[in-house]
Parts: sequence; structure tokens; C-alpha cells
Amino acid sequence: MRFTIISFVAFMMLCSQLFAATTAPTSQPWNPNDFPISFWCAPDAENSTLERYQQIKDAGFTFVMPPCGGATLESNRKILDLCEKVGLKAFIQDARIGKAATGKGAIDDLDGVAKDYGDHPALAGYMIADEPLANAFPQLAEVEDRLRERDPKHVSFINLFPNVVAPNLLKAKSYEDYLRRFVQTVHPFTLSYDHYSLQKKGDDGLFIANLAVARRVALEEHVPFWNIIQVTEWGGVRNLTAGELEYQATQSLAMGAKGLLWFTYWTPTHDHSQAWAHAMINADGMPDAHYDMVKQINARVQAIGGELLHATSVDFFQTGKIPAGGRSRPKDSPVTIEERNAPPMTVGWFDGPNHARLILFANDYKSPADFTAKFSGGTKIEQFDAVLKTWSPVEPTAKIHLDPGAAALVRVTQQ
Repeated sequence: MRFTIISFVAFMMLCSQLFAATTAPTSQPWNPNDFPISFWCAPDAENSTLERYQQIKDAGFTFVMPPCGGATLESNRKILDLCEKVGLKAFIQDARIGKAATGKGAIDDLDGVAKDYGDHPALAGYMIADEPLANAFPQLAEVEDRLRERDPKHVSFINLFPNVVAPNLLKAKSYEDYLRRFVQTVHPFTLSYDHYSLQKKGDDGLFIANLAVARRVALEEHVPFWNIIQVTEWGGVRNLTAGELEYQATQSLAMGAKGLLWFTYWTPTHDHSQAWAHAMINADGMPDAHYDMVKQINARVQAIGGELLHATSVDFFQTGKIPAGGRSRPKDSPVTIEERNAPPMTVGWFDGPNHARLILFANDYKSPADFTAKFSGGTKIEQFDAVLKTWSPVEPTAKIHLDPGAAALVRVTQQ
């Protein structure tokens, strides 16, 4: 994100084999069957109430992030207590971590951080830094290691820049080098970045490319990844429709992301450098139309993401005009889109539990999609209902309809 403060993000859960032994907490401080969904910017101190945190819970979020205006030991403890009451977890922001991460404070001060928060039942983990340059990775690794040593039950999080930043500014040979060096140096529990591609002047054209390189590095380095996507209008970022909101989420799922965060939940009222509008909760404390939109999307993402959570991304392709970072359908694809002029979609497939092949169709946001898909590689074909959370049989050649930005999940197995 574009703040001068050190920000943070929540985490993502995956089956234990995706984590290196040196990076995994000794116990998971979250429900391993929930697909992680969170946000930037919790309510400010004045609005940190039980009612407000229940409102977060009701919107389908599984974790809470700190207020974007900063936090204190007292406010962090209040947030953790509120989360415990409504059944959520929280990442905390502490100035001692920020100072240690930038070399302005002592590493030994992190011992007090772990002591102050580590035993709270609502703690998810610690925020370390947001959008660091590659030359900061060794210092961040030291902070990560110290927190892990002092509190092995909880994780720490660092969020990275998107691919719109030039490699020389990132202090890296390439964007992929930037991501890979981060993972190999810091050994994070997840690889996270933010990308806000839906601009007032038009799409930046690099959203899929960012997903593709994050997916590749995550798979090769055996670490999950997730994506921070936009809700709020500010600067050059436009006010989004429901289809544009869902598009970001479903494209991320199709490309293998294992968790999502929305930017932002609460309007960043501490930052007057931007004209913030249409966050999930507006500056006056009232829900924006985006609140109900994201609430509904979160429910579908939780359902579909739960089915994909313990599955491994195998490959993907795009239909229609191939975007930067995209690819045409490979010959070994388990599905064929029969129409010559197929609607623009991303199709990703996964190896799931019990030798099932899971195929996710994620539509573009511009218009509905109606197409015929022909499946191969199995004798039992089923489509998932994200509302009822049930599977129903479909024919090997099936007609599928998708609303703008929506997704359809199909399972192919041998009987």
C-alpha cells in the first residue's frame, strides 16, 4: 500500500508441507480450514468497539489488521480483547518492531513484544514491514528470526511491492529476483504483495503478470502466496463496481492465491494527503455500498477458497485477448472451451485431495460469460455451488454461465 507508516497484512494458512521447517510455527493460531480473508485499516481508536468488531466478523473476514494510523500497547490489547469476544484473530503493529526492522531500535526490544502479546488467545501474529526494498531483507530476516525464536506459536508478516515498480528502484535485478530473494533471505510463512490495477485512466495491464510471477516463485520456493486487492477510491484509483471487486478476487484464486486482503476496510482518516472515498466503511462511520458487495464476495471466496486451500496449482491459461503474463491453453489442459470467440477468462487447475482435479473459471469484469466447457481426465464431473457449498453432477460437456467477475469451480475425478 502507499502509506508512510509501516503497514502489515494478515496471513494465510496452508497444509504443513508448504512451509519449511524453519518457518512454520509450532502450532497454528488459526482455523486451518478457513480461507484467510482480511483487510487493511481496522477501525480507529475511537471506533474500536464491540459493535464495530462484530460488523467486521459479519462481513466474512477471518482476521483483523491494525488501524492504519498506528497503535499502542494499550490499543493493541483492546483490539485483541475485542477479537476474542467476536471470534477473530488479529495481527498487531508495535513501534518496537518497526524500529528494529529499520535498524533504529534494538533487536532485544522484540523480546518485550513477544512477552506483551504472545499469550493472548486472539493473537494471529506480528506485522514487521510494508513494501521494503531488497537491500532491507537481511535486517528483516533478523527481526523475523528473533520474533520466531521468542514466540514460535505465531507468525510475522512482511508485504512486498507490486510489479509496477522498476527493478532498479527495488534494488533487484528483476521483479522476480526481488520476490525470490525475499523468500530465500527472510523465510516468510507466506509471500504477499499488493497490486491496485483498476485506475481511473484505465487498467494498468499488469495484474495477471503480477499474479503469474508470484505464483511461479511461490511454487518453486514452496511457500504460499496471497494478494492485496483494492476497494477504496483514492488518487488515480477508481470507484469499483461489484464485478470489478469480484474480478480481483476470483482471478487471484484461479492463479493459485491462498489468501486475500482488501484495501481498505475503514477509511484512512489519518492520511489527509489523499481524497479517500468508498472504503467499506466511510469516514462518517457509515457502511458504503462496498460493504455489502465485499461481504457477499467474501462468502463466495470463503466457499471456493476453502475447496482450493489444500490443493496445489498445476497450471493456468487465459481465453480471449491474452494479457501480459498470461498464456494460451496448453495441450495438456483438462478442459477445452469450445466457442471460437471465447469470453475473456482465466482458467486455473489444481491437484486436490483424493486425486481430484479442480478447475476454476474466473470471468472478466466487463460482461457476463456464457460458454461450453469440455472436460477430460475423469469419469465423474461435478460443479460446486458456492452458496449451498455442495457439489452436483454435470455432463462432461457442460454449459456454464458467469456473471461479471464471477467464478465457477468444477471437480473431475475417476469413479
